[in-house]
Amino acid sequence: MVEKSFHIGQTEGTYTALANIFISSDDFSKSRNSKQFLKALISTLKLAVPLIEANSGRVIKVSANGISVAFERNAEDALICGISICQQANALADINDGFSVSVGITYGKVFISDVVCGSYSTIVAVSEALELCSVLSSACRKADASILITSNLADHIIGFKNRFASRKIGLIHSSAENKTYTLYDVFDGDSAEKKYSKRRSGLLFETGVEHFLEDRPLQARSCFIELLKYDRSDKIAKRYIQLCDKSISGGSEKTYPKYLTTI
Repeated sequence: MVEKSFHIGQTEGTYTALANIFISSDDFSKSRNSKQFLKALISTLKLAVPLIEANSGRVIKVSANGISVAFERNAEDALICGISICQQANALADINDGFSVSVGITYGKVFISDVVCGSYSTIVAVSEALELCSVLSSACRKADASILITSNLADHIIGFKNRFASRKIGLIHSSAENKTYTLYDVFDGDSAEKKYSKRRSGLLFETGVEHFLEDRPLQARSCFIELLKYDRSDKIAKRYIQLCDKSISGGSEKTYPKYLTTI
């Protein structure tokens, strides 16, 4: 029996931003249909890869959890790429049989290497942020968002708040990193109608979030109730009202966590 050669290549570089592109459909049966999902995945790859390469990114993994991408140059490349992918892919959702994409992006070291065993080769990426990135991309649907990013990514983009349409939606805790981040909904990748609605209510929404995080549930609830008069479809505002109600009724801290998501 001939032993297969095994080789782990040198680490090719330390990438500093990580994105996950999540593919899903409002029709649950479609998302669970392997043939339909594969068709949407291939279509998304054809669209996304040129945009990823144009922004100094590299696909490191493709799976049912989405397309994982590492960016070598800077955090801005990752966000611009994510926006471009959402704008183009979601505009083609009808053509792609109702499938749409959402993107989660965070900042952190990503070590990449090639592993070769005989005729088989693959890319191995190691990062504490991989799981966080996947959670962000899949959480977009619950948040009615196209792109969710963490504050450590936003902090590495000069003029982030002035250059990109966004709103702070709460906190997320990563147990793998033992860190808590502010979470931003970047709505440049949303439809024009949704983008207008979020921009119009942005100040009221963020004021409500600040009240909630500073243990003022009555004031927070008032902000979100007022917001829903103008946009009844805002899922995060509805979620905060539920949390405020639990807080006001005297529930334990575990009942109304400060974190929107913990992983």
